[in-house]
Amino acid sequence: MLNNQSDKLKILQVEDNPGDARLVKETLLESDSFPHQLYQVGTLAAAQEIIAANSMDVVLLDLGLPDAHALDSIYKICAVAPELPIVVLTGLDDKTKALEAVKAGVQDYLVKGFFDSELLVRTIRYAIERKRWARELYERNQELEAIFHISSLLTSTLERGKLFPGVLDLLTLRSKLGVPQQCGLFLVEGEHLVLAAHHGLSDDFVANHANMTIHDCLCGMAVRSGELLVSENFQIDPRRTILLPGEAPHGCVIVPLAGNHGVVGVLFLYSAVGHRPKKEKLRMLRTAGSLLGVAIENIRQYEDVTLKANTDALTGLVNRRYLAIFLEKFVSTAIRFNRPLSVLMIDVDHFKKYNDTFGHPAGDKLLIQVAEIISCQVRAMDVAARYGGEEFIVLLPETDAEGAMIIAERIRLKIDELTEVTISLGIAVYIKNNDSGEMLIKRADTALYRAKENGRNRVEMAGAERTGDDDSPIEQTLSRSSAK
Repeated sequence: MLNNQSDKLKILQVEDNPGDARLVKETLLESDSFPHQLYQVGTLAAAQEIIAANSMDVVLLDLGLPDAHALDSIYKICAVAPELPIVVLTGLDDKTKALEAVKAGVQDYLVKGFFDSELLVRTIRYAIERKRWARELYERNQELEAIFHISSLLTSTLERGKLFPGVLDLLTLRSKLGVPQQCGLFLVEGEHLVLAAHHGLSDDFVANHANMTIHDCLCGMAVRSGELLVSENFQIDPRRTILLPGEAPHGCVIVPLAGNHGVVGVLFLYSAVGHRPKKEKLRMLRTAGSLLGVAIENIRQYEDVTLKANTDALTGLVNRRYLAIFLEKFVSTAIRFNRPLSVLMIDVDHFKKYNDTFGHPAGDKLLIQVAEIISCQVRAMDVAARYGGEEFIVLLPETDAEGAMIIAERIRLKIDELTEVTISLGIAVYIKNNDSGEMLIKRADTALYRAKENGRNRVEMAGAERTGDDDSPIEQTLSRSSAK
């Protein structure tokens, strides 16, 4: 049974010659200032078993083992313990092999019979230090390489749809936290944390965190404190306030995204239970968080400027030109990933009569009020636009017919409740491999016209274009009307 004394250097000698093994043992004992525990085995198989089960500090390796051929023993030990330093002990006629071994990754070599206690001890200590330096240099290079790739991505685009998933993909590859990684990015929106992108998270996770605030869970804590947080077992962490039933055990690293004017979001990355990332990894994640925080601020500034140049001067909604850009992007996503997409066409009922009765200033005030109500009833991902005159359009990505009908009815009822007018609405839903943005708008407009014909203050779903029947079941089911 191996000794676990932490104050002694644990040395594993792999040597099948009893005489050579005894010589090394006696030589080490000659040094009074070198506390150590020596373990000796005669085969590579035995060495691998010991290394796998115990934490060794250094290996003294003979290249002429009965169950390994020359450099094979080095490769196999490195496969079991890549961070373990190795010193090769070789005969005079094995110098060439010893040099090859150094090139293969061992830290040093000594010729049997030509070293004393001082040289052996010094070689062991230097080998351990060289391995440590090499490991730190490698990890630092990995850290710098990751930061370089992240920085390159952050300077390549100001589009959220490209930037955020790209950053998550890079961190999944670079952070190496011990599990097939799941991760995500929350943005701070006032008091709320909005999931802007994720990798590998379930629909249940997304639903459970839909109303998350900066006062919830570890992500909220990271926003408030500005500190990187590590949880080695998320399921039992007392700081956690949002639980997901049936979730597999995991740890988590929470990285605040600090811009020039405060924390603008958080990254969270799942890790293996009990895994404590090395300081180099945490340093890389902090740096990435700072870079991404500044990038998010830049994106928001860019979006604010772009939005002002592409919004309707009266209502503040997206204008018709900018609507076309969003529509093209949403349709492309629906086609590429086979995702749902719906369009609402909205018209204020009898608006000309209202204008003629109360005057144009009152009409403008009414359009502003209608626009505000529409904006309040749709989600952050949706796009509401003024299409012209008293007509409005709402683009609903990730929304099927049933979801679109719920939103449309919600808008209709609020307008009816809060204003002196009513609205009519037409809905069109993306049809796989058969719709362009222009066709969606046209079908929504046709459905709107039908709502007008059928009495106004109602919602109609485009369906006849697919069925060839004006009384199609989808229209009978989804049409809504009121007595007003």
